[in-house]
Amino acid sequence: MKLSILCTIKIVYLSLYLVLPSYGQVTQRKIIINGELSEILNNQNKCAIVVDGDTIVSIIGHRGSFRASILTDTDLAKPCLATLIYPFDRTIDSSKKKIIQLFFLDADTINILIDSKHGTIETYGGYENMVNSAYLRLDKQYFDAVQAKHTDKNASLDSLSMRYYKQLIDTAARYKNSLSSYNRLFSLFRPTAFPLRDSIYNVIQALDRNIFTEEDLQVISSTYMKFVQKNIDKGNDTLWPELQYETFESIDFSKLSLSYDYVLIDIWATWCGPCIEQHPHIKKLAVKYAAKSRFKIVGLAIQCKKEDWAKHLTSHPTNYLNYWLDKKNTEKLVNQIKITEIPRYVLLRTADNTLVEKRIPFDKIEAILEKYNIK
Repeated sequence: MKLSILCTIKIVYLSLYLVLPSYGQVTQRKIIINGELSEILNNQNKCAIVVDGDTIVSIIGHRGSFRASILTDTDLAKPCLATLIYPFDRTIDSSKKKIIQLFFLDADTINILIDSKHGTIETYGGYENMVNSAYLRLDKQYFDAVQAKHTDKNASLDSLSMRYYKQLIDTAARYKNSLSSYNRLFSLFRPTAFPLRDSIYNVIQALDRNIFTEEDLQVISSTYMKFVQKNIDKGNDTLWPELQYETFESIDFSKLSLSYDYVLIDIWATWCGPCIEQHPHIKKLAVKYAAKSRFKIVGLAIQCKKEDWAKHLTSHPTNYLNYWLDKKNTEKLVNQIKITEIPRYVLLRTADNTLVEKRIPFDKIEAILEKYNIK
């Protein structure tokens, strides 16, 4: 069966709401749904509201109005979702056009206006429905733009999609305490939105901790990381590769992401005079930034013998973590991030293994750290 673009948008939108934050115990309350239909289609006088798997069928009056009473376990501050379906019948017939729309049970009284001719729904209730309506307007703008593309040869579907994604991200940033925003972020975990991964990450980090639990934040963060790892271009020199490190430290390099948001990496070698000359300054930086709980400086030795590296650290100990790569892992790193000279200073964002700064001039290290609010 061929799906229209609008149907595809709605299916994606419906599926993303399967990931809902969980909350504590709530009390049962009665919610009234008042609805108006602009036009009854083909004598179809039934609509349905689905809540937690229960279907409430409502008869539409001859003037197009309907009313439903729902008794549900919901918290108006953290409401559950309902689905409106019109027209409704219990037969499965894919040829029949239906209007299907999600809305929040976020007020004691919710008013729904159904434009049956154009297939749109406006919902008036509480805060979440207001935010949800903002996203629905973006959906419609995108759908209309895609439809218009067929008559506009200068329009690119990629550019339309990218503009749509940016609008979703901006809206999520504006309403960072909204369940709608939380769930809409999941819809951005797709290959075509990958170039905007930094902006998506920033919104996830800004989600309101007073609204979302640590479990909620962990779910979306881990899903984001899987999205990045799945879609990353292996030839992209901003990706820090997976390597096997050797160290005398108690912290394995791969575990740094558990404790630190950013890691400044000094890539050096024992035979590199300029590298060693700059180590005293790196030591001073390690002291200066020691109080920064989410930031760490590490040294990474490449293209040198392990015994030379160990001997150097014994005679010239550092006050920051140090790691060593063998020939195989060195080649992998050199090819991945395109190392042509050392010393090389990079800033790694551990959440997605991305080098947010790939080549930091030695005299600009502190200025770069300030750029990421590390000061």
